[in-house]
Amino acid sequence: MMEIPLDRFEKIEQKADFLHDRYNLPSSPQAEDLERIAVQEFGVVKIVKSPILHPRIVNHHNDFYVFYGVFCKPYERMLLGEILGHFALGHLETTSASISKIIQEQKEAEYFSAYLNNISPSRLNDLKWDEAFASLNPLTLAANWLKKGRHIEDLKEQGVYHLLR
Repeated sequence: MMEIPLDRFEKIEQKADFLHDRYNLPSSPQAEDLERIAVQEFGVVKIVKSPILHPRIVNHHNDFYVFYGVFCKPYERMLLGEILGHFALGHLETTSASISKIIQEQKEAEYFSAYLNNISPSRLNDLKWDEAFASLNPLTLAANWLKKGRHIEDLKEQGVYHLLR
């Protein structure tokens, strides 16, 4: 299992502390705080939340769009923290496609999120499991399947559906 190198921990914490100070975040920021940082600090054009979406960042003509869906509300700010981590740590600037690099960047983004949101990495892991179980709930899956057409129409109305294909 790949670990984060010690020299990266300090950099990750410095970047998270910088955002905390610059945006005067509370010790446990809310999802809205993290969305504001994405827009103001990293130039994200639009943040789209829909239950049928998997987390992704799309660069369309140098405009960034963030797409995500969550089933477990407490996990939302952790996921947004990970997305901010990818921006803050420069992961979007690299084009390496090696599996080890992708795993390393994901671990760094998760640590960034835990540090930014003032929770332990083990608690973040617990929330990931909660999210995974919530997303596999048969009632949730059925409801989203039945509403998929409406969700797609919502994405089209927002003018972002074409970015997901």
